[in-house]
Amino acid sequence: MNSIKWLAGHLLWAQYNLAITGGVEIYLPWRDHFYTNAGATDADRNAGTSEMPTLQMIRDKWNEDTPQIRAGLEALPDEALNAVTNAKHPISPFDNTLGGKWAFTNHHQAYTIGQIGILRRGLGKDGMKYFG
Repeated sequence: MNSIKWLAGHLLWAQYNLAITGGVEIYLPWRDHFYTNAGATDADRNAGTSEMPTLQMIRDKWNEDTPQIRAGLEALPDEALNAVTNAKHPISPFDNTLGGKWAFTNHHQAYTIGQIGILRRGLGKDGMKYFG
């Protein structure tokens, strides 16, 4: 079972895919800790060694990057979603369009957030909150 910190860091790593989809360049300082072999790129595998961030550092980076990523995704024209992409993808087959990649990434994020929710409940904490 993965820790909440690893899951949060992995969510941040997966946000990088949404950034690429939206044409946004972000810097991911701890990619060496949170990628998976199935979805890793050469940049992930060749990333330098970094110190493990705290959960608060992961949260802060998420909040810093999200507005830029959202703006990039909102700016995509509808027709761009049908564009074929050769992005590395851990699940085959998928439709190999930018929209398909985006849809899979959203599913992946929801699945990972669900794991965090289950762990929180198992630790006797309140359920996750969407705001605040």
